[in-house]
Amino acid sequence: MVVFGGSGLSSVNDAWSLSLAGGLAWTLLSPAGTTPTARCLHAAVYDPARDRMVVFGGYPDSNDGWELSWSPGTALDVPRSDGGAALSPLFAFPNPSRGDITISFRLAQRSETSLRIYDVAGRVVRTLASGALSAGSQSVRWDRRMETGALVQPGLYFCELRASDYRSVRRIVLVR
Repeated sequence: MVVFGGSGLSSVNDAWSLSLAGGLAWTLLSPAGTTPTARCLHAAVYDPARDRMVVFGGYPDSNDGWELSWSPGTALDVPRSDGGAALSPLFAFPNPSRGDITISFRLAQRSETSLRIYDVAGRVVRTLASGALSAGSQSVRWDRRMETGALVQPGLYFCELRASDYRSVRRIVLVR
């Protein structure tokens, strides 16, 4: 879970992630660029089409508008490509999930492909596919297991698809 802002004795413009794996753990994130002003009543929404958080509002009567993104190399970095091997975005269903998750995507051409699950710290939890995949619709099932075979804990995870020069990331939420 990603949380932006806050208010108390003074307003803040922090971004935090909450990991539910192995107990609750908060991590302060470092968004790139200029952050919104630290004023009350900002609102934030997730834009799944562009995989970003949009922050807007402010008090009093402010029309601030910001796109919240993260520095390259973090688990939340999601570069986009206008070409490449994938024709469709990466989908995960059901999401959130209590059980197995089906991850689907479409490749325009045969390409070297990797499909990996990461935790919020950026560690590889499981490699679901690695190697050449043919063109067309693809579907891979994740049984919520790590490389070791143990079940992962409920929490936030990231599924990353790499195919040729294309990279797509989808957030996955696992619940009890």
